[in-house]
Amino acid sequence: MTSALSLLTASDLVYLADSFIKTPLPKGNSAALLAAYEAELRQVPLQQLDYFGGIHTESGGCAHPHLLNSVPYEEYADQIFPTPLAERMSDILLEVVESADRSNLPVEAVGLLAESAVRRFFEKTRNTPREDWLSAAQVMGQIDLASFVSVLEDR
Repeated sequence: MTSALSLLTASDLVYLADSFIKTPLPKGNSAALLAAYEAELRQVPLQQLDYFGGIHTESGGCAHPHLLNSVPYEEYADQIFPTPLAERMSDILLEVVESADRSNLPVEAVGLLAESAVRRFFEKTRNTPREDWLSAAQVMGQIDLASFVSVLEDR
């Protein structure tokens, strides 16, 4: 199970969770889950997640950042041009936010540390073949914003 989850990006997990929440569950469980979900949506609208999404000019026909429920990475294996896969992985800020949450960092730290985290991601994936989505997805899952806290001292 852990290795299967390592193949999913944060946006994949968002869409899986959203699908799970909207799937009817056995009586007694679904009401509590939906109530908790609706309480969260009253505090933070689901559309705010779009701020952490990517730009999808080719695959989504839009130049505004938003999350897009994309096809699995395997569908990109035979693509000649790198743009569709790059768009598929352009929601890297959601990975950064997830890392901040796991590290109990305040949301203000995300804005200060996001650039450093994204640069490190691209450094780690620079020499990988453009069709190697697996290693890129694994690097995205390894973003650890806590390791960049020392960067704050330089600002």
